[in-house]
Amino acid sequence: MESEGSTEQHLGARLVETLDRDPVAGWQAVLEALPTFGITGDDLQMLTREIRDHIRLRRAHRRLRQHP
Repeated sequence: MESEGSTEQHLGARLVETLDRDPVAGWQAVLEALPTFGITGDDLQMLTREIRDHIRLRRAHRRLRQHP
């Protein structure tokens, strides 16, 4: 049986791989995983806001690179 730490490490590794492959999809996956790591309440709201801002910036950067 997997321990909780092992599950979190596996999830963390998958998130890092996704971030490397596609930063926007990776950050969206991070948003979905925050409660899994025990992040709740005000911390969850603050991180969600920050990550969504970051996703918007990544998308804008991607658009600028595609249409110089």
